[in-house]
Amino acid sequence: MSETSNFVEVDDAFMARFADVPGIDADRDDREAARVEMDRIYAANLSAIRNAAQLTQNEIAASMGITQSAVSRLEGQNDMLLSTLLGYLSATGAESASIVVVVHGQRVEMDLESLRQAKTLV
Repeated sequence: MSETSNFVEVDDAFMARFADVPGIDADRDDREAARVEMDRIYAANLSAIRNAAQLTQNEIAASMGITQSAVSRLEGQNDMLLSTLLGYLSATGAESASIVVVVHGQRVEMDLESLRQAKTLV
């Protein structure tokens, strides 16, 4: 017995509602291209860090205790736990790792290493 899902992708629902609007398909294509480009930039940044450290995926994998293919997936994914990111950065030999965000014009920096130290103290 197969179940019927009522789930509809947002873009699909949007396109169904506004399909007759001129240029709407081009807008959708532009959004998809922008999403793909952001994914590429993100992946390039992780591999750029590894390349700056002059390490291979195999060397990162050995340091993290995972396989080379897992490192490749990490470099290609667009979402990961901060602890995983910190492990990757530590494996590259990064001396400092932080995340910077701007909230209402105020720059806030979160030191990832302090998160690890706080976790080990608990």
